[in-house]
Amino acid sequence: MVRNNLEITYTIVWSLALANVIEAGLCILLSEPIAAMTTIRFTLIAPYLFTIISFAAFQSRQSALDLAALVGIRVLGILLRRFDFSRPAFLIGFLLSNQSGILVNQAFQSAGARLRRSPEAHWDYLLSPITIGLPLLTIASVFVGIRASRNIRETSKHLPAPRQHRPSFWQSSWPILPWPPSMPRASVDSRTACFR
Repeated sequence: MVRNNLEITYTIVWSLALANVIEAGLCILLSEPIAAMTTIRFTLIAPYLFTIISFAAFQSRQSALDLAALVGIRVLGILLRRFDFSRPAFLIGFLLSNQSGILVNQAFQSAGARLRRSPEAHWDYLLSPITIGLPLLTIASVFVGIRASRNIRETSKHLPAPRQHRPSFWQSSWPILPWPPSMPRASVDSRTACFR
């Protein structure tokens, strides 16, 4: 293709480069309106999000088991939130588990091939800067995270607990109804004949 159709190759390369520049510019220009979408109340946007997510889960294989898995992961997310576990960490582990397994297998195969070749090549691999640096960076990040969480816990002990009103399931699921059972009705004062 490079020898016979060089102009098509150049067109592909330049169109990709131009598309990336246009995409970066649009991301910068549209960042404020997209960020403003986060101010929409979740109770208004949740039904649409659940519908889109359910269709996306179903359309890949068109299997009811995909919807069952989606419901199971939703329940697990609710439990993670309820018991104060990290949901982003779960998602990252869930999405990257397959890739990390493949990469770990490749690393073991590479190390095994070097060990079979000669012990000196194996030690060169083990003592390379990247092999030493990555575990040290991992240990340092875990240490800093634990220390930061301790500081946050100690600081939050001295602060007064904020009063948060968490809406009930009825309030968050049915925002259209005027008086859900968990919300008090307005009382009418007979002397002033107005709502309190």
